[in-house]
Amino acid sequence: MKNQKMKFFVTTLTAAALVCASALPVFADWPTFQMGGSNNGFFGLAGNQAAPLTQEAAAADKVLTSPAAIELPTEGEDVFVGVDAGTVTAGDIAYTLYNGGAVGNEKGGARMRATNLNTGAKFWDVQIFPADNVEQLATPVVDGSTLYAAINEDTSIFSSDSITDGQIPSQNDPTTVVVTDKFDLPSNLSGIQVATNLSSPTGEGISGRIVLTGVDGTSGSYTLSDNSYYGGDMIFYNLSSNGVPATVVPKGTYKLELAVINTTGATLNLTSADVTVPTWDLVKVDGINTTLPSVTYLTDGPQIYDDTDTYQGYGEPNSPLKIFDGKLYIGVSDGDRCYYQYDITKGTFDSTSAVRFVPSEEDNDFYWAGVAQIENGGQSYIVFGSNDGVLYVQPVNDFSGTGETITLADYSDSVPGAVRSSIVVGSGTNKGYIFFTSQGCYLWSIEISSLFDGTAAAGSGNVGSIKLYNEASAASVSTPAVLPDGQIYVGYNYNYATLGGLWIGKAEGTALTNTTIIDMKAPVDSSPLVYYGYDINGADYVYFTTNNVTGAGYCWEVTNGTPADDATWTIGSSSGSYTLQGMSVGANGTLVFGNDLDQLFVIPNTPAAAAPPAESETSSEAGEEAPQTEAAAE
Repeated sequence: MKNQKMKFFVTTLTAAALVCASALPVFADWPTFQMGGSNNGFFGLAGNQAAPLTQEAAAADKVLTSPAAIELPTEGEDVFVGVDAGTVTAGDIAYTLYNGGAVGNEKGGARMRATNLNTGAKFWDVQIFPADNVEQLATPVVDGSTLYAAINEDTSIFSSDSITDGQIPSQNDPTTVVVTDKFDLPSNLSGIQVATNLSSPTGEGISGRIVLTGVDGTSGSYTLSDNSYYGGDMIFYNLSSNGVPATVVPKGTYKLELAVINTTGATLNLTSADVTVPTWDLVKVDGINTTLPSVTYLTDGPQIYDDTDTYQGYGEPNSPLKIFDGKLYIGVSDGDRCYYQYDITKGTFDSTSAVRFVPSEEDNDFYWAGVAQIENGGQSYIVFGSNDGVLYVQPVNDFSGTGETITLADYSDSVPGAVRSSIVVGSGTNKGYIFFTSQGCYLWSIEISSLFDGTAAAGSGNVGSIKLYNEASAASVSTPAVLPDGQIYVGYNYNYATLGGLWIGKAEGTALTNTTIIDMKAPVDSSPLVYYGYDINGADYVYFTTNNVTGAGYCWEVTNGTPADDATWTIGSSSGSYTLQGMSVGANGTLVFGNDLDQLFVIPNTPAAAAPPAESETSSEAGEEAPQTEAAAE
């Protein structure tokens, strides 16, 4: 689901750098999640420059008080605002996708802000899609002066404000209310939610579940969770934080009921319900380096696909967007349940410009499983993981065809879990290997040759893994940073995603060892961004964020694998906030990240420049011209 603020459900979003075996990447454009095709999280600097803002804060607690957070504009009350996708950069401009809240009078919606990295000032801020109050989770990608973004929204497929017999007495047993006898679900889906008029003044005392019973030739009965969420009125939905959602409802016609437990002490009356499903759209923003970017919707609006039209955007595009050789890759969970390869040179996104890779496993899909590009025998391949814990290797020239499939469970005595990290291609001492994490809190390494000689698929390949944290509830959704000398930094969480930290270790091919951990007492779902300090006494500087109510951004010095006793500095809101994605770096060494308060931190490379005036953008359209749109969203 997209709007429950269940931050343990989501994974890492940050930026990183292109891995070069012969030389370190230096400050440059950071146009996509994890920088380039190798998805690695380290960078260096030319000459004798220091790592970004490594000086300790003046305060005893090492908390940076400047620059102050930039308050991004929001619309409406009790909105699900926030920066949940990684910022990308090109030249001296950073581009941040965020949720501006409820749509009204051209405000709110899915928005993109362009920030001048030299001053921290707004270059432009526009609504790029009228998605009403839905989290935006897919990191965009920059291609020259064009930016592509995949937008989440919720589309209503049934609504009624005249429900009868909706009286729900206050009691411990559930009361079942029929919402409709004929609910048509056009595709297999788990991401169904029902918003109602039920509310409680105290925010407590209402719970329940959705019950779907097949009618008119549809068989089966499905119960969707027992979760509830207070966002004003009660919303019923289905939520699964591990792998493929537990209840996938096949397309067909159903009787839709709500089984509601009411312990508020007063009788409730269900009179209205709105059933929504997740949909998506692909957006192209041209002229991003000008003050008046133009917005084009490449898909025809969020329509539900059927058996004859499979390119209409059903589900959630939560994976980071990547472009290799003119092809853009988008992973989709729910609905479409596929990975798309889209030829950006052909314009409109349709069956002639996009091909779909559909996993053979029933109801398998992709959630934040970012792709990498690898080579074998002179051919290019795209490699990515899935919610079923399966790794796919697909040829670029036949993306929807037969590739290689590796099942992680063949290499683990326990449940490896979903792959919700991007794939990292090793360099230096680990050239010829790929790395990633799985949600069961494992770090994996696979020799690339094993992917193509048949041994990995057979369960006998050169594949290694290590448990990052030995606790039953431990998980990882962080993309590792694997340095040329084999040093690895990766985040993890435990205690049902309320705690966590940074794992530090070493890789020698598939031999993975742990050096130490930095227990942050907070989940680290972001991917670490690392200044690789091979030339400064072995000191690395690791930049990462924490994802809980007191979340913040951190810089930590690690020398020869040993971390300092405490952070070099930390920065965040005064009370903290969920900070899902990690930091990205600009061409001038400026660090950028955002949080769930719709705050953006732009941290210059030098202390002298670290105090630009904070912006408080109370009006999202002040001084802004409306973007030029070539297609209207439905």
